[in-house]
Amino acid sequence: MRLFWTFLILVQISFLVWAVLKPFNAAGGPFRHDERLAALKAMGDYPSPETKAALQRELQLNADHIIHQQLAEVGIWIVLFIVVDVAGYHGWRNFKQNYAIKSSSA
Repeated sequence: MRLFWTFLILVQISFLVWAVLKPFNAAGGPFRHDERLAALKAMGDYPSPETKAALQRELQLNADHIIHQQLAEVGIWIVLFIVVDVAGYHGWRNFKQNYAIKSSSA
């Protein structure tokens, strides 16, 4: 049974790594879409260091927003996995005690 719990935790960790390392497009997404579009249009119409800085700031704000969303999602998954693991282990231990399942080596 120890192998099962080890395998389960490894699967959960690999899922969390996949969730954290998902690629994202800093130019896409609904967060501040209109402001980002206006900065992109201004950069195309009037290229200057100010418009370039405004566009980079909008892209950075969107990237920060996406990263915060991903971290919140991972935090929720971690809490969920911990609750499921603890409840599963507790249930398995109680089941073993209540039904007196003994190993076959005795």
